[in-house]
Amino acid sequence: MIKLKNKRADASGDFLLILFRLIMAGIVAVGIILLTGILYAKQFDVRPVEANQLSEKAISCLNSDYSNFNKDYLSKCLTPDRNEEYVNLTIIDSSRKQESVYLGERTMEETCKIAGKFRTKPWCQKSIYYVFLKKVDSNEQVTLKVLVGIGKAEKNVI
Repeated sequence: MIKLKNKRADASGDFLLILFRLIMAGIVAVGIILLTGILYAKQFDVRPVEANQLSEKAISCLNSDYSNFNKDYLSKCLTPDRNEEYVNLTIIDSSRKQESVYLGERTMEETCKIAGKFRTKPWCQKSIYYVFLKKVDSNEQVTLKVLVGIGKAEKNVI
């Protein structure tokens, strides 16, 4: 028996196999490029999380009697990096008397007021809390205004 060989069928089969391999390699290459672009395109900034933690820590520093609240008291409770972190805690009592205490570089508060969000500027967070604190013999509702500024743009922006 004589076997006839179809050369056109062999050539088209090889062509389809090469085409399939090229398409698969292209899909893999495009997938790698897209995933790399997605993962590295967005910068993650952890300064808001750090500012929130510092704000909560500043509020927890207040004990039940805040009549002796001053800068030394706050500096014992908080230890911010002087050049990179700023905390301003303002207590407003029911008679609208304000008492403000800050730690850190005072110029960071002014920098926080500058409009615009740039990578090199500090992250600033303002918070207002209404709490009951014990003053001498009575409970008093006070308003706590907390301004936290976090620098460290080179360290905390990934």
